[in-house]
Amino acid sequence: MILCAFGIKIAHLSMCQIIFILLKTKLYYTKSTLATILTKFGNLNKQIISNLMVLLWVSVLVISCGSIQTGNRYDPEPIQKPLFDIDPETGVQYYLDADLVQEFPLPNGVLTKMILIPGGEFIMGLNDEDPLGIQPSGNIRIAVNSFWIDQFEVTNAQYRMYLATLPKDEQAEMRPDSIAWESQVGGVQWSLYFYDEGYANYPVVCLNWYQAKKYAEWAGKRLPSEAEWEFAARSGVSGRTYPWEGIYSRNARNGDALANFASGGDYSLDGFVITAPVGAFAPNNFRLYDMAGNVSEWCMDSYFASYKVLKMATKQLITPTYNSPSELRKVVRGGSWASNEYFIGVGVRDYRYAAHASPRIGLRLAMEATNPIMQKRAREGYLTRTGQMVNPNRVEYTKPQPTPEEIRAARRKNPFYRFWDSITNVFSRKKPEQTNTGNQ
Repeated sequence: MILCAFGIKIAHLSMCQIIFILLKTKLYYTKSTLATILTKFGNLNKQIISNLMVLLWVSVLVISCGSIQTGNRYDPEPIQKPLFDIDPETGVQYYLDADLVQEFPLPNGVLTKMILIPGGEFIMGLNDEDPLGIQPSGNIRIAVNSFWIDQFEVTNAQYRMYLATLPKDEQAEMRPDSIAWESQVGGVQWSLYFYDEGYANYPVVCLNWYQAKKYAEWAGKRLPSEAEWEFAARSGVSGRTYPWEGIYSRNARNGDALANFASGGDYSLDGFVITAPVGAFAPNNFRLYDMAGNVSEWCMDSYFASYKVLKMATKQLITPTYNSPSELRKVVRGGSWASNEYFIGVGVRDYRYAAHASPRIGLRLAMEATNPIMQKRAREGYLTRTGQMVNPNRVEYTKPQPTPEEIRAARRKNPFYRFWDSITNVFSRKKPEQTNTGNQ
C-alpha cells in the first residue's frame, strides 16, 4: 500500500520534474548518489534499494495500465443522467425525470399537467413534540400506492370552462359562493377575482366539498386522500416540517418567503396580499407547486381526531382512507394565504364542514395510477402502467460518443495518463531530420 501510494504521488510528476528533483538532491548532498543518501537514512544496501525501485516502477505501471485504454478504444467516464436539478435561486432540488410529468386532457380538451407520485411508506403526521396538544392526531406509519396528482391547484380559468359545459340550472348550483368571498375579503370584488382574465391563473376558491367532488368527477379524477396529499407534499420524505428542507419558512439566501402565507400576521410580506398565481413559488422535490400556503385544499377523507381510525375503521392496508357518511367534517390540508407558519406545515391537519365555502380553500385533483385515461394513452403508445414512456418514436437517452478533443482533454486531466504519455513520448520521440544548408 505504501508503495502504491508513493507510486501515485510520483505519477503526478513528469519525467523532467523527477530528474530535476534527483539532480537537486544530489547537488544538496555533495558527492552522494541517490542510493548512498537512502542508505544513510534507512541503513539499506544498494541491492535492497534497487529492488525497491523495481517494485516502485512496477506498481506505477500496474496502476496505470490497469486503468487506461489506449488508442481509439479509450472511453471517458460515462455521462450519468442526473436525477435532480437545483434551482439556482432557491436551492430547491426537484426530479428531472420527464416521465413523471404528463398532460391529461379534461373533457373539454384542456390539458392539465399531473405528476406521477411513486408509492412508498412514510410517517404521517407531526414528527416533533406537541406539548400544548394542538395536534392530538399523533402520527402513524402509512403506505401509499403510486398515484397521479395535479402539479398545480385548479385555477379560475379551468373552473369557468367547466361551468360553461353545464346546463344553466346546474351552473347556478356549481358556481363558487360569492357571499363567502365578499364577507371575508375586502379590496377585491368577487366579480373581478373570478371573471377577470388578470386572475385567470389564480386558484379557484369558495367551493364547498360537494362542489369540489363533482368537479373532480367531471374531470375524470378525484380528490386526493389525506395520506396521498401528505405523502406528495413531503416528497415522500418523513420528518419534514414543510414541503422543502429545513424548519424555516424563508429562503436563507435572500430572505424571500417560500410560500404565500401570513408571516407574523402580515399578509403582504410574501408579495401577495391574498392568493397568488399558481406556481408563483418554488416546487417541492416532486415538482408540485403550492403544497404549502396560497389556498388550503380539500381532501377526500372525513375528519377524525386521531389517525388510528385509518387502521381501525378500514381494511385498507395501503392508501387507507376514512369516509363516513355521517361525518360532515372533511379534511383540508396545506394552509392558506391567511395562515401562519405553523398551519402551512405538511403534518398539520385542519377541517371544515362539507357545505362550508371559504376564500381560503381551493382544490387539487388526483387519480389512480391505473386510471382509464392513462390506460387509453398507454394503448396509444405513450405510457405504461408505471409511467414509463413506450412510444416507439421516443428518443431514448444514450451516452454520447466522445470527440477526439474530449478524449485528449480527459487524458490531460488524469495523472496516470500524463505519466504514461510522458514515458511513451520519450521512447517514441523521433530525431529531427537534418537538412543540408551548405552549398550544393
